[in-house]
Amino acid sequence: MIEEKKAATSNGYTAIVVLFMLQVGCVIGIVYLPPLLKVVLVLAGIIVFICWFGFFLVNPNEGRVLQLFGKYVGSEMQPGLRWANPLYTKAGVEVIEARISHLAYAPEIASAMLQRQQASAIVAARHKIVEGAVGMVELALDSLAKKKVVHLDEERKAAMVSNLLVVLCGDAMPVINTGSLYT
Repeated sequence: MIEEKKAATSNGYTAIVVLFMLQVGCVIGIVYLPPLLKVVLVLAGIIVFICWFGFFLVNPNEGRVLQLFGKYVGSEMQPGLRWANPLYTKAGVEVIEARISHLAYAPEIASAMLQRQQASAIVAARHKIVEGAVGMVELALDSLAKKKVVHLDEERKAAMVSNLLVVLCGDAMPVINTGSLYT
């Protein structure tokens, strides 16, 4: 796996000024200097001319991959006009698909997220327990009324509902109220 590294690039506007000054210097030197130096300045002028092909543009929220003869050199993420070695190819990379290969919470967040998940699970379990208990209480009241085992007034039904819900939903040993609500 290749790790991304920052490419050695320069500010494009600074490079324009420097290359322009070098180009002008080469032209002036070719005109005014002796013939032997003119040959050197012509070669330097050709090199400066080739350097003009090192400019590239990085759009906002994009990056450019720089390669030298197919080998990865680095990436440039800073937006704007940039300059790099003119021999670098800069065609970019089109990301077609990205997948998460590993997802984990930071250690300081992991315990809080675990507590949150556990709390959600406990609340969901309690909800199911209460749902089931209410159903059982309804079934018990309906069955007692249908079989006419005992006749319960509203106060006694409320006491029975309270006692059954405590027994069915409680984790600890239930304390059952055997007295009346009004005494």
